[in-house]
Amino acid sequence: MENRKPMKISFYTFLFLASLIRTESSIIQKESDSNTPIPPIEEPILIENHTTITVDQPQSIDDEPVKNNTLIQSTFAIIKPDAVNAGFTGQIIDYVEKNGFEITRMEKKRLTQEEAENFYSEHKEKPFYQNLITFMTSGPIIILSLTKENAVAEWRSLIGSTNPEKAMIGTIRYMFGSSKEENAVHGSDSTISANREIALLFGK
Repeated sequence: MENRKPMKISFYTFLFLASLIRTESSIIQKESDSNTPIPPIEEPILIENHTTITVDQPQSIDDEPVKNNTLIQSTFAIIKPDAVNAGFTGQIIDYVEKNGFEITRMEKKRLTQEEAENFYSEHKEKPFYQNLITFMTSGPIIILSLTKENAVAEWRSLIGSTNPEKAMIGTIRYMFGSSKEENAVHGSDSTISANREIALLFGK
């Protein structure tokens, strides 16, 4: 049997042929008592100048697509011992919510030496590591899981520069931080870090 090439027709021709098929089908069904279906068209039809509709798939289990090409994300935050001891917890939480973040999990705790060392393991070889561990285990902290569109970037923007003296007006560290070491809050720098930190301190 020789190979048949697909027949190419225009979009409007396709619509016309489809209407003819529907009409003939209706006539045959009226004239016949049987329910024998009409044989399918053997020739494949290629429609020229047609529009293809694609459905985007979720990018990952951590990022949920929403309208306007934005992403609902989770990020991790800590209100550090200096801010907790200074009584800023309520003000910071209120500021978080006023800026559109949803607090999905929150807990007050005190880090153990092991928890702090695991949390900041990437800084282990840096000169400030021991002082950082001592500070983060010096008093209670508030850990939070926050959700918002593009939460990681939005939270990093809201907390401001690591050094409160260089932080922009209106950021949390500008308002509540006192030094580069005691800068009130922590924020994950990526979705990977956020997932790791949430699992580490909240548990799975």
